[in-house]
Amino acid sequence: MRTALTVRMLESVAFVILQVLSGWPCEALMNEHQETANSVIFLRPQAELDEKPWLSGVQCLEAYMKIAFISRARLTRAYNVLITNSYNISSPGLEIQDGITKLLNEVISQSNERGRRFYQLRAVYDNNKYVKLKISDSAVISTDYYIIIVDSADLLRQLMRDYISRMNSWNPGARFLLLYNNSTRRDSEHAVAMELFTLLQKQYYVHQIALLYATADLNYSFSVMDYYNHENCRTIRVSKIGECTNGQPQPSTAEVKRKLRKFEREIEIKNCTFLMCAAIAAPFVEKNCHAGIELRIITFMRNRLKFKIKQSCKRDNRGVREENGTWTGLLGKLIDRNCDFILGGFYPDNEVNEDFWASTCYLSDSYTWYVKLADRRPAWIALYQIFQDETWMCFLALLLLTWLFWYFFVNVLPEPSDHKDLSLAGINAMAVSLCVSVEERPECYASRIFFLALSFYGVNVVAVYTSQLISVFTDPGFLHQIDTLKEVIEADIPFGGPDENQDWFENDEDMWIFEKYNDSSLFIPNSANLRAVKNGKRVLLASRMYVLQDRLADQIFAFPQNVFSTPLQIITKAGFPLIPDFNWLIGAMRDHGIFQKIEQDFHYNNTYLNRISRMRPDFKKSTIVLTTDHLKGPFCILIIGIVVGIILFICELIYYWITATCLNKNTTTKQSKKAPKGKGFKRTKKSFKVKTRSAGTWWPLKKRFRKSRKNSARQQGKMKSNNNRQIGEQTYEVNAVRDIRFTPIKRRYVDLRVFY
Repeated sequence: MRTALTVRMLESVAFVILQVLSGWPCEALMNEHQETANSVIFLRPQAELDEKPWLSGVQCLEAYMKIAFISRARLTRAYNVLITNSYNISSPGLEIQDGITKLLNEVISQSNERGRRFYQLRAVYDNNKYVKLKISDSAVISTDYYIIIVDSADLLRQLMRDYISRMNSWNPGARFLLLYNNSTRRDSEHAVAMELFTLLQKQYYVHQIALLYATADLNYSFSVMDYYNHENCRTIRVSKIGECTNGQPQPSTAEVKRKLRKFEREIEIKNCTFLMCAAIAAPFVEKNCHAGIELRIITFMRNRLKFKIKQSCKRDNRGVREENGTWTGLLGKLIDRNCDFILGGFYPDNEVNEDFWASTCYLSDSYTWYVKLADRRPAWIALYQIFQDETWMCFLALLLLTWLFWYFFVNVLPEPSDHKDLSLAGINAMAVSLCVSVEERPECYASRIFFLALSFYGVNVVAVYTSQLISVFTDPGFLHQIDTLKEVIEADIPFGGPDENQDWFENDEDMWIFEKYNDSSLFIPNSANLRAVKNGKRVLLASRMYVLQDRLADQIFAFPQNVFSTPLQIITKAGFPLIPDFNWLIGAMRDHGIFQKIEQDFHYNNTYLNRISRMRPDFKKSTIVLTTDHLKGPFCILIIGIVVGIILFICELIYYWITATCLNKNTTTKQSKKAPKGKGFKRTKKSFKVKTRSAGTWWPLKKRFRKSRKNSARQQGKMKSNNNRQIGEQTYEVNAVRDIRFTPIKRRYVDLRVFY
């Protein structure tokens, strides 16, 4: 009896305990002190464990998937859907995610009439830690729709932090559909919705979020995040669109769809203010932050989409990713939410595309190396540079050839004896080649034809040469110009540019550039550094469009070949909602030729109009005044000729003085032996001979004409009889050859009285 009573008392106590526990708001019981306990026992009412709650959740989720995901972009591929499968979720959320997964697997197995599948399904599980693998961009397809089933905000935070946001296909611009089912928070719809929306928007920059909130076992409420509202734009609000009861949208599917489309159409951003950060980089963004090519494009988009901009312009760079994963520059401001989009002649590389979004290309720019312009070539050297070196060699060869032909003609043909000297033939050939008249003109027909051909040759050569003198005097050109990076290294000139451009040289072929690349502030493209380039202190990697609009554009040299060409794009934080609108406007402007017109106007203004305006103050001083710098070449030739002539004169003087001394000694010896010793004559102390060939000079430079023995003897006899003179007791014998030459100026003769 006692045993039976004891058993009944225990059953009563257990019943009371169960009744108490059934009313106690706890989710589960577990043994916290037993380390082997790895499971949770949930205590649910029988109604919640029935199939109706989770079946109703699956049906509601399916119905609102068709409503929320119907407005989508047109793609040539199947749409990608991602669904979460959590192992740490309570019932009936666990059954709902299993049921919707089975349903989606049945849907993706179907295809349309063209054989294309509607969806591609992806699933993420939280049982194992997600490892992000690096794969090529072509293998990554962003997710279009996310279906996330949770029972708490902590579970959503864990899924987003550890799994979804770390996937290669992570897309914050996709549509998110959340299902929240927690039996302990049936009456906290607005608070839970604000918590979930804030989590996704503030931390992951998601803007398109819809929520199915379980208000009862079979009832759900459908609401969306109203971020761009009329009253206070860019603040999170919850807008209720419809409900779902027993798997059916209320009041009806068409009505809920109409309300959702009306909500999307009424989204206006004319009261919204976006933060724009721009880097001062002319011509894209000018210093005053009001002018520039990209600012003009943004102004057009702002007026078209009717939104406001709070802009800031600073001398900042685009930024790069550090080793610890953080970003510098303006990209770091995007991460910190200090900017919504940035511009300033930027382009997104592979690293930027991994963490940020970018608009479509609207302009393109090229980068090259800028080096000091070569020094001006002296004008006297420019006279030589009119013809190439090979041409001058041809002229010298032709001069030598005409010299030989001239000498051949005058010696073979019966030309005057005065024309048959070799040096005289060379001087005449050079003179005729330079269109200078000569006195010794040929007398034979063959030599005359040669003289005429040489004259026409000289006329043409001189005409071609003189035709280039004006351009040479006004623009003599430049000396050797450095146009390769290897010459820069040989000249020991440092080179570099912005740090974001250094990655272009991180390859096997350009590693020698990557290692010597400088990315300090001294190599940032600006007016001060361009002035240093002009002075030859450094070599700079800069944009062609940036340098073209600078005042020093004509004073520095750009390498002919581009290092790389890049598109100009607007860079935004991943998930920026205006990117689709930006891309649509950019495409429309490109189709209408607006960008082409902007680029043409820029090049015209900075190549023609700006240069004309720079030249305008110098129009009055455009008269060409030749200075000694232009005549250094002729002066040098004249000085060299004078020096060479003086040297030859001294050599000839010494040579003929020595020759004349020897000749006088020989003549004196012969005359002393032949002198008569009669009474009528006295001893001749001194006898000398003076020979002359031309009147007014005593230099024997010309050849003597051979005469017959009779004439020479007769002439010598006359000279002896006429030139024997006695002065005091001494008798001088002077033997002279009288040679009179007639010139066009006057008649000259040898005056021999100076010897008497």
